[in-house]
Amino acid sequence: MPGHVVNLAETEEPFLARAVRAGIESGGLSNVQIEEITRGIGALASVRADALVLISPVGTIGSVALQSATARVSIGLEACAGSLDQGVALLAGEGVTRLYAEGDRRLNVVVARAVQVRESLHFRNPLSPPLRAIDELDLLNGIEDLVARDIVQCRVSVAAPVPRFTDVAQSMPIDHLDRLTVAHAQLDAFAARVDLFSAFPPHELFIRDYPTDELGDTARMVLCRLWVRLVTGAGSPLRFDVTPEQVEMVLQDLRPEVLASLRRWNHDFIRSHVSGPHAAGAVEYMDAVLATLPDSLEMLC
Repeated sequence: MPGHVVNLAETEEPFLARAVRAGIESGGLSNVQIEEITRGIGALASVRADALVLISPVGTIGSVALQSATARVSIGLEACAGSLDQGVALLAGEGVTRLYAEGDRRLNVVVARAVQVRESLHFRNPLSPPLRAIDELDLLNGIEDLVARDIVQCRVSVAAPVPRFTDVAQSMPIDHLDRLTVAHAQLDAFAARVDLFSAFPPHELFIRDYPTDELGDTARMVLCRLWVRLVTGAGSPLRFDVTPEQVEMVLQDLRPEVLASLRRWNHDFIRSHVSGPHAAGAVEYMDAVLATLPDSLEMLC
């Protein structure tokens, strides 16, 4: 389902917890070593707490810092170890400082990407006045902006990338490598929208205002207007203005074969105008929005 998300609350516990348990059960970690690991994470959490003073509520700084430090150690351990046995050996042999540094590096990369992608999705008008009506288009709806903001905060709410969100599950800390991979994949899915909208003529795209839907989704309205023009034979050149008469015409004739024809047009357009790693994501996004066209028509004018 295009807007469906999977709750991560029941996913596997972090690698660090599994490695410590394995070490206890196998005898690979002594009580003294476990105490050293605990103290080491506590010391790292104190450093994290200093960094969080300006961005977290005072009453939550301690717990957030401990969670953050533990997540970084766990991701670093999982990245460096090929198995639980190797994870136990790493914990026993060198403690947590280097593992924390590796996890911190990886999380910093995804945070920096999330900041950059989220900013790019405020898709700015490249035209100089007076050839414009709006300065930018928001290519994320309200829920999607929260998803992107979660990744900035090292949290993720999906078990696989979603082309378009209409709801969201509880976010969970990025404390597994698979969650980190999903976060990067979700950012790729969002970034594909920039490539798609960059393929539209800016002198048509930014010359008018657009309505929005209940999720604050302006991009959906832009695409649905384009499809109305295509169905009514007014799609060349690409424009994004529609009349009530055109909308009514589509309402009366939105058969499955019409939607199939629009889907083929989407795929052909992406093939011709979007290259590189984001092409598949752009197709998936257009298909997800196209599925909403029957419910979108009455909002377009």
